[in-house]
Amino acid sequence: MATVSHVGFRHLVEDWGGCSLHFSEMIDAAAHLRGRRYESYYSDPAPCPDRVVFQIVGTNEEELVAAAASLAAGDCAGIDINMGCSAPQLYRRGAGVAWMTDLSKAARLAERLRKAVGTKSLSMKLRLGETEDGERLVAFGRALEAAGADFLTLHPRVRRDTLSRPSRWKWVTVLRDSLTIPVVGNGDLDRFSVLEARARSNPADGWMVGRQGVAAPWTFRYWTSRWSNPGFDLEVDLERVCLRFHELLERHQPPEFWVSRSRRFYHYFGKNLIFGNRWAARIQNHREYPVLVRDALAYFRDHPSERVKFASLLE
Repeated sequence: MATVSHVGFRHLVEDWGGCSLHFSEMIDAAAHLRGRRYESYYSDPAPCPDRVVFQIVGTNEEELVAAAASLAAGDCAGIDINMGCSAPQLYRRGAGVAWMTDLSKAARLAERLRKAVGTKSLSMKLRLGETEDGERLVAFGRALEAAGADFLTLHPRVRRDTLSRPSRWKWVTVLRDSLTIPVVGNGDLDRFSVLEARARSNPADGWMVGRQGVAAPWTFRYWTSRWSNPGFDLEVDLERVCLRFHELLERHQPPEFWVSRSRRFYHYFGKNLIFGNRWAARIQNHREYPVLVRDALAYFRDHPSERVKFASLLE
């Protein structure tokens, strides 16, 4: 997730026991190849290179292949090509979900990427495409599989869908049942009960958690533990999580990133607090990092009963 899954945040997740794979912020292929300022922060595989997948976005086949080869030559678990982002600014220039408009072009790219990344894993993040067309989705997945993809992740919304439109999870199962490589499901996994329901009705080979993981970095440990122990719970000191977030942010990101990364974090983290929406909205207006931090932590001074809660009550 852009401005979210940076090294500092990955450390925060690891504090709670980590997850199977971390996906990096989107790395722009052209910017990576030019060595643009700050690019080294995007391509840092810490804290666990063997579980970090670099996600690349771009429009140019040559640049995507070269960037993938460059990143795969270093420490990482694999390379993921973003063919699912529907942000208008990316789509208009032929990146993200725009790759799903041309199956043969996407398959050719995948073939070249397979050779470029060597033994590292190769995956693609997809949406449904322009329309809800199951036949085309399966054909697209099979073409990527034949070209050498190791697994696919499907966010089952069409390009124009906003997050207010529920994701169509039946297509995760359709795609999974049509391929021999694993298919990971993504979208609207915001509670353990939802994960359980999806596992029953729409099986997938794995689960990608985005917004919920930002709101609650302990989610991966909590859900994994509850899967085998239904009575499991976690006591969470929310103030300490915020303090740790800022400590890690300042240690692993340049000062120029501190405000934007903090705003993004609190946009999601506010869901844990009774007055969190108003609090998070106010934080979005801060331009000075010290003021932002003071305002964020003042919440717990003004509402001490909100500081410590159980994970089960925060879903």
